[in-house]
Amino acid sequence: MEKYYALVGHCKMAPGLELGVSVYDYDPATAAMTHIADFDRGLKVGAQTYSPRHNKVYVVDEFWSLEGKTGGGGHVASYNLNKADGSLERTSIQRTFGTNPSYLTVDKTGRYLLVTHHCTEHFVTRLVKTENGYDAVVEHDLCTLLLYRLEENGDIGPIVDVFAVPGKDVEGGHKFPHMHCVVPDQKKDYFIVCDKGLDKIYSFKIDYEKEKIVKCHEVEGRPGSEPRYCNFHPTKPIFYCNHESSTAVNIYELNREDGTFGLLGSCESVIRENEEHISPSDIVVHPNGTFVFTSLREKNVISVLEIADDETLVPRQTISCGGVNPRGLCVSPDGRFLLTANMQTEAVKVFSIGEDGLLIPASEVYTGGFPGNVQIIGVQAGE
Repeated sequence: MEKYYALVGHCKMAPGLELGVSVYDYDPATAAMTHIADFDRGLKVGAQTYSPRHNKVYVVDEFWSLEGKTGGGGHVASYNLNKADGSLERTSIQRTFGTNPSYLTVDKTGRYLLVTHHCTEHFVTRLVKTENGYDAVVEHDLCTLLLYRLEENGDIGPIVDVFAVPGKDVEGGHKFPHMHCVVPDQKKDYFIVCDKGLDKIYSFKIDYEKEKIVKCHEVEGRPGSEPRYCNFHPTKPIFYCNHESSTAVNIYELNREDGTFGLLGSCESVIRENEEHISPSDIVVHPNGTFVFTSLREKNVISVLEIADDETLVPRQTISCGGVNPRGLCVSPDGRFLLTANMQTEAVKVFSIGEDGLLIPASEVYTGGFPGNVQIIGVQAGE
């Protein structure tokens, strides 16, 4: 018997809150969500993913300090998902040794886990002695993409490689890198990373023989646009990228031979009335490859963009998210519903998706906490 569970990750950058993961029984016919239980309430779950190979849920604990300490970075954790009742059992947790781990994904072999860091803009000024006397050295957070080896049972093993992106000194200060996501293409041969801080997008691959992260290509975006999240078309080598300080959704085509990619076009997700900070958040693609959905937090809206035959995007709808701060989006596996995690109103709003891609408010589930991300997992309960 196939069962579905909706997992809601709660995240807020503050100590002492009850967050973690809330698990719900999910009815694919109606999108009704029935609360089962809450797990690991001490973790700030900024992102989550699922690996069917090991039946594991992986989450990042997105914070800059260890519990009871100042600094030290966050964690990444794994859980067994009980297919019969939806309960989670934590099986491993590892430090990331970096501040604000922001996103994670499992590779195509199921043997490696990649984790990005948003990092902070904190700095330390150290007094050092040199041959010529004393001087000051300024140190910043190291922004990294990590490669973990997974154990045979899917538990998180050691870090085997680190790709570090340094900041850069510019006129008027220092630009800090903020790697916000790591998203695989459909074949999981390449991984796209958005860097909000340096306004860049990178592509990477894994050298499996050497257990190394290899950068394939990078593209600079418009200065100050802050590339945030991206998502791939379900069948084509095309991905769509939103920006935290721009309403533009950019369209890129990936070369599957070498991992390079180029800009195909761009589309405004909403009409900007002025230059206020609109703060787009998540972006997802419909499983049939015909629509892109993106949320905008300061406007508290969701925009629907249709994917045209010539690969351009055409705005079709902008609708209220039904709450405040639509932090995360999720399209149901059958493409019939869109779920949005409205963080400040502590609820998941459900929309039905018409054949034309237009959204119709359907229901709402109060989750408590600070819902920031949601995924729907389908399993065979009898296995």
